[in-house]
Amino acid sequence: AAEPLPYPTDNDPQRLSQHLRKPAIEFGWDFARRQIRTGAPAPRLGEPRGPVARPLIYVEWVPRQAGQRGIVHPQHRWASSNSRLVTDDPKRPFYLEVNGTPQFLLGVNAVVPADPEHEEQLRQRLIELHRAGGNTVRFWAGGSYPSDRLLTTCDSLGMMVWQDFAFTGTAYPGDLAFRAWVRDEAVYQVQRMAEHPSVVLFCGNNEIDVAWRAWGWQKTYEMSAADSAQLWANNHWIFEELLPLVVAKHAPGRAYLASSPVSNWGRPSDFERGDNHDWRVWHGEQPSRVLAERVAPLVSEWGVPSLPGPSVRARWTAEPSAYMLSYKGLSLLERYLRSEQGWRGGSTDELAEASQRWQARVIRRTLRAQRHARPFCNGTLIWQLNDVDDAISWSLIDSDNQPKRAWRAVLREFSKF
Repeated sequence: AAEPLPYPTDNDPQRLSQHLRKPAIEFGWDFARRQIRTGAPAPRLGEPRGPVARPLIYVEWVPRQAGQRGIVHPQHRWASSNSRLVTDDPKRPFYLEVNGTPQFLLGVNAVVPADPEHEEQLRQRLIELHRAGGNTVRFWAGGSYPSDRLLTTCDSLGMMVWQDFAFTGTAYPGDLAFRAWVRDEAVYQVQRMAEHPSVVLFCGNNEIDVAWRAWGWQKTYEMSAADSAQLWANNHWIFEELLPLVVAKHAPGRAYLASSPVSNWGRPSDFERGDNHDWRVWHGEQPSRVLAERVAPLVSEWGVPSLPGPSVRARWTAEPSAYMLSYKGLSLLERYLRSEQGWRGGSTDELAEASQRWQARVIRRTLRAQRHARPFCNGTLIWQLNDVDDAISWSLIDSDNQPKRAWRAVLREFSKF
């Protein structure tokens, strides 16, 4: 309460999230209500079930010396990954290279839940996605860090992991105590995740750089020149000094990106470089066809919202508008449905059906355009795979783990890449 700096607080008016190393989503987001968790961790899951139920064996083979017996040492690391972001190829302006080979990142953004049971549901959906041809998951900065079990599944599938550090949507303190916490957190997480060859990219934060440059935080939060300089210096230390050094030391050879996206979606020139969170649709209120008409070099976030399935809606105790947590409101979704789906109004069930059909249609059309935009386009990560609340959201799977129509569209289109 005594902190004088005017921190940007779009999702947390009480200004707590900047100071506490907890998942940002607990403080509220545009697809989840505020729910700050306390207490002991949930119990661990039992033995794995399903397609990868067999235990993974990690082995290092050691050449046998003449006259001696062979020795096998168990290891925690059965493969190595070297990765780098390439930004100097005019034909392919932004791509990830892994073990010397350019990659097309075909996948989703996922929110790692706090409890193991929901993380297990996420794990099974990633297996399903991989079977359809998906090869990448971005674990978003606002959720929890993934467990070793979840990362081991990605290892076994050969699925690439884009791992955000847990920083999003604000500026952060610069006092010595906070810096010590961040350093310890980063060292622990990078050392742990470096054991997993699936982790091919560490990203410092979600949308902080583009927000600082393009969202008008300085004016909205009435920052003085001195306050602005201090907040920028705090962030610069975390994302440009500390985190890249930690990654270089404890995960040598892995790519690091200070902030995603590199480019904003508001100017045509931003579709010529970097990765892009393409929110022309919804936040920009543009028609959904624009997602297919112009494609960025790597589209690391994009999507459209829809209502959840009937089991989630059965728990609603208010009108659907109460469950649209975005500042744009339900009226924008209805406007899209009227103009692009011919919707003329109706019951909540009819609204849900129309929204899910629209979401599937937009995703299908956009994925086809992104596929045809190769080699200029080198990746697409749909926002978002899973839900953590009973809200109207961009998810493909609702909070009861029930797939929306768009999930089936994604699996079909991924198989064609």
